[in-house]
Amino acid sequence: MADIVVPDTIWTTLGFSDLENTLSQNNLYFHREGGGIDHTFLLAWAVTIRTWAIAHLMPLLSFQQRLTNIGAFGMSTDPYTTAFVVVFPFVAGSMDEELPLNCGFRLEFETGIAGRSFQGNNTVCGLPRSVVSLSQVDAGWADSLLAAYNELFSLAADAGMEWVVASRHTAGAPRSPGIATPITEVRYEDYTIDSWRQRLPNRHG
Repeated sequence: MADIVVPDTIWTTLGFSDLENTLSQNNLYFHREGGGIDHTFLLAWAVTIRTWAIAHLMPLLSFQQRLTNIGAFGMSTDPYTTAFVVVFPFVAGSMDEELPLNCGFRLEFETGIAGRSFQGNNTVCGLPRSVVSLSQVDAGWADSLLAAYNELFSLAADAGMEWVVASRHTAGAPRSPGIATPITEVRYEDYTIDSWRQRLPNRHG
């Protein structure tokens, strides 16, 4: 299957594994006006995101959740240009035992434009049991997670980029090309955790 081009945009992946080797991934997108996204730039950006995740994200997660790799994909060409940074030894979270991986806390990425093509999100799993009560996360923990993600605005700016929502499809069909829309705000809807079947161990689809 062909890669859908999104000009001057980087797709960044954060790969995680728990102690049972159940894998999960969060996705982030960044746009660099004017291009210049070669393998060297992608590799440097993957290292930047690794440093951010280790310093700001992993301290909020369970010790059972481990950061294993960062991927950076230049979306200006088909196929995408690719760079990977392996995190070895794996970097584990700092907090207590985690909830099952089908439980997560969702952050919304807003662009100020209505429609699914202009809205993004990350659902963070590896939630420590100590920050969850009656299916809600602690307010202070939620704000710390929000602050960690807000760091991405300045990291992107320092690299000459904008944090964006990337849309590769519309009405069920591929875009040609895809579009990237700057994110203006990161927020959470409420403190309630989300749950979905797909991230239960050994289940797919």
